[in-house]
Amino acid sequence: MHRVVYLPKNKELSRRIEEAKKWRDSQLLTDPIERADKETAEIIKEAFEKANTMVDPSIITGRCHAIWGYVKKILEEEHGITWFSPSEMNPGVMLD
Repeated sequence: MHRVVYLPKNKELSRRIEEAKKWRDSQLLTDPIERADKETAEIIKEAFEKANTMVDPSIITGRCHAIWGYVKKILEEEHGITWFSPSEMNPGVMLD
């Protein structure tokens, strides 16, 4: 049996994946910047809250991907923060 390992081409994403593996506390990796400091954690929390209101509540399948897209956009455009979603942090894992 062969195991396929996906290696991201984005060097910053690869670096964050390796960093997240060091303090993993669940099955899925999360972007280390979510724990960088209290201020950044609060900004990310607020981006999630805002993004959640931007996605149609009737959407069930794939809703997380829509929310993550808005979170990514909010953080980049409003705060200059590059954030990687759980789907980016966990290549090869199917999330819905």
